[in-house]
Amino acid sequence: MTDTAEMVAFVEKRLNEEEQVAREADAEPFPDTGFERGTHVAYGLQSTGLGLAYQGHALLWDPARALLEIEAKRERLRLLQVNEARWAEVENDSEPFNAFARGDACGRFNMARRMVALDAAVWRDHSDYDAGWEAP
Repeated sequence: MTDTAEMVAFVEKRLNEEEQVAREADAEPFPDTGFERGTHVAYGLQSTGLGLAYQGHALLWDPARALLEIEAKRERLRLLQVNEARWAEVENDSEPFNAFARGDACGRFNMARRMVALDAAVWRDHSDYDAGWEAP
């Protein structure tokens, strides 16, 4: 497995874990607060004594928002895989007129890889995280 493939597998596994938690949370009954699910979930925390800042944070990271974040990260994984395949096609092409295609493919692959490395870094405290994925 390549370094990139290992990073993709690591991120996919973490996203699957987060998706499971978000879907389980989303399936729980929503308290009768007068607010609709997915819009003001933090208002259910009022009686817990947690501060407004915490409630605001919870509002921004309700299950619906978490699922959208997971979807966006999966799209970045897909883009990385597409751009890695394109780079593999042209990497060793020595035709001078293909220099632009090589440069473009290399740039797209490196940018996509960097985006996924930044996503992976969120879990840098996980035992399977590889610090080698970080850009120098």
